[in-house]
This record gives sequence, C-alpha cells and structure tokens, in this order.
Amino acid sequence: MKQSVRLFTGIAVPETVRQELERLLPGWKSRLAFERWPHPMDWHITLHFLGEMPAGKVNDIRSALDQAASDSSPFMINLEGYGVFGPPGSPSILWAGISQPVPELEALHARLASALEQQAGFKPEKRSFHPHLTIARKYKGKDRWSSDHMLAGLPELSVSWRAQEAVLYESRLGQPPMYSIIHRSPLSE
Repeated sequence: MKQSVRLFTGIAVPETVRQELERLLPGWKSRLAFERWPHPMDWHITLHFLGEMPAGKVNDIRSALDQAASDSSPFMINLEGYGVFGPPGSPSILWAGISQPVPELEALHARLASALEQQAGFKPEKRSFHPHLTIARKYKGKDRWSSDHMLAGLPELSVSWRAQEAVLYESRLGQPPMYSIIHRSPLSE
C-alpha cells in the first residue's frame, strides 16, 4: 500500500468540451513554443492543490469534498481568451481563462477550503484563487515573450459547460495522462 499520494481537487472538463479544445491544440502548438503540453485527458480547473498527502487522509479529503459539493449548486463555466502566469519575458503557464466571475465556483472553492481544513487538517493557500485551464507549461521560445504579439494570432476560444461535480484527482508524474479521478462529488441541484 502507498504511504502517500499526490492529490488535488478540481472541476473536470467534459468529453464534448475536451473535443472542442483538442481541435484548437494543433494551432496552439504550431504558434507557441512551450516545452510541455498536458494530455487532453488531464485538462481541468484546479480548486485546491493538496500535494503529497498521507494515504490515510484520502477518506477525510473525500468527505470534505462531498460536504462542500453537497452545499453547492451546479454552475456554468465559460472559457474565453488566453493569458499567462510567470515572468513577463518567459511565462511558466499558458492558460484559458474563465470569461467572467462565477460566484458559485468562488463559493465552492471557499467551502472546500474550510472543509479540508476541518476534516483533513489541510491549510489552504494564501494566494488568491484564479480559476483557469492550463494549456501549456514552460515557454522555451527563442524570442522574448510578448503577450500582445504571441496571443493575438491564436484561434478564438469560447467554450462552455455546466459543472455538475467536483472531483479528487491523484497525480502520477511521468505517465500521460498524469491525473486520474479517484472520487467524484456531485453538486446538489
């Protein structure tokens, strides 16, 4: 039995949306020099990154996720546009953004932080929550990154879906797809 597992919680991307995004992938890859492109099955919106956790905490984390989800309603997610995180000249993350604030998503994030702290002893991150879908990692282009120039020619992005569950993922580094869903918590209707 494993002593520890690498975990995070998030919102899964449904198959229909993943297929739409996969059609854009060749255009992204041909225009942008990033080192790593996550497997499409790994696309998600992170709620909380938990990191290495003792395997014995998994049931507590599942319970926290169930509690937060049962107090949350389904909501719409609209991905629209692109952005980057990291140093201005050499970003670490290319992401697809959520087009407008989603109060239900923000509330789920806060409820889950509280439940994880109470039930699993997890201390939430101090940085603010910026929901996004990671498209690529580690810019390696020869030219210094310029968002105005680099992002301007990308295919237009506008996809939506109704989030109906929060999920617990396990990371298995080095074998794509790297993330497997180990628990699903439906949002209450």
